[in-house]
Amino acid sequence: MNFLKIMFIVVSMLSVINAHKNTSYNHDSQAVAHNPKWMQNLDDELKLSELSLPGTHDTMALYESRSGSKAQTQSMLLLEQLNSGIRVLDVRPKYKSKNPSFFEVIIFNAPSKFKNEFPIYHGLIFQKTYFNDVLETVTEFLRKNPSETILMKIHKEGNSRDEDFVRTFNKYQLQYDKYFWKGNNIWHINDNPRLKETRGKIVILREFARSNFGIHYDTRYGDFSILNFYNLNSKNDLFHKWDEAKAHLLEASSANKNKFYVTNIVGSGDVSPYFVASGHVNPDTNARRRSSSYNEDQSVQYPNFPMKDGKILYEGLNTLIANFIQNKNKRIGIIFADFPGRKLIKNIINNN
Repeated sequence: MNFLKIMFIVVSMLSVINAHKNTSYNHDSQAVAHNPKWMQNLDDELKLSELSLPGTHDTMALYESRSGSKAQTQSMLLLEQLNSGIRVLDVRPKYKSKNPSFFEVIIFNAPSKFKNEFPIYHGLIFQKTYFNDVLETVTEFLRKNPSETILMKIHKEGNSRDEDFVRTFNKYQLQYDKYFWKGNNIWHINDNPRLKETRGKIVILREFARSNFGIHYDTRYGDFSILNFYNLNSKNDLFHKWDEAKAHLLEASSANKNKFYVTNIVGSGDVSPYFVASGHVNPDTNARRRSSSYNEDQSVQYPNFPMKDGKILYEGLNTLIANFIQNKNKRIGIIFADFPGRKLIKNIINNN
């Protein structure tokens, strides 16, 4: 056996030894669990704001640009997410009246010609699917699982005119009309339906202007408390992000249950979404954790983070949150995650 083969075996063994195997994070494409009907035993009288719901941030963002961009936030296809138990989606259509430029085709995954006016994007990156594809998958899932409710946050991507975006959205809303929950009054003031009203339906969380459809996703009207804090300037911002998320979940567990609580346990900026979710050195599901610049003298400040060789290791928010909410048995609201794994999804569901 030559030297290179020996080294390959040694490196492979070390990778296995150092692997971080925690089922709260998943970067593979298969469904991580089988929870297609988990809402069927919930009390019909519960309001949506009283539920604990697993969600995916930038639900359809499975693709990077050809140049690399930190755009990918999910690895499971939409149907696999739904079957795994995800019940809140973050969908980002962009109104496109013209075909893409040559530059968009070369760099940002765009096709030479769009199939329709509502492609799905993450920022500048076309995600190789369209809004009607999303609706087809979700409505087919609801046909098979009428006990379930899907909350769908619609975020207007891009800088098109609001009127064009709303007109295009309304076209699809009418096409799939029977699957949408339509609310109790024309202005949708304080809309917070009970589960019996929304089973088998899509409830729109509206993050675009010039429309009254669905529930207005906005903190200014007092019905939502939303933790965002997306931008991390360095890897060490992960420690601060954990403190923010933990505090928001604690507030959600004791606050007025008529108010929606939404905790985004995601981040990007100078770090990749997979790192915030996992703390790993690379995106692989079982990759090892990355070492931080902090040593054991600072471990009292960060008791939830593991130690190795005198260094604090980064821990992913998916793992930290899954452990924090385990056996709490309290309302924690909506949690939007990147690359959620089985344990995270299960622990959110179990808080109902």
